[in-house]
Amino acid sequence: MTAREQIIAADRFRRALLMLQTAGWADPEHRVKEDIRAAAVAAIEAYEAFTAAGLVAGAADRRLIGQAQQYLAKGRQDPAS
Repeated sequence: MTAREQIIAADRFRRALLMLQTAGWADPEHRVKEDIRAAAVAAIEAYEAFTAAGLVAGAADRRLIGQAQQYLAKGRQDPAS
């Protein structure tokens, strides 16, 4: 992967994490399920592209990705969520 592709993947990952955080992730009282689900999916997809580019996410970013994965897994198990 070229340096330019790595920069694009890193930028996409950063934007997806920001979207995940602003979707209400940090404020449980104002969560909008559809927004959080879309943000979680986008963050996970961006993370996959980021790591495919050979880049390594920091611990805080990996924690957010883990939370997104858990949120989506819970949604598959609990249709009311």
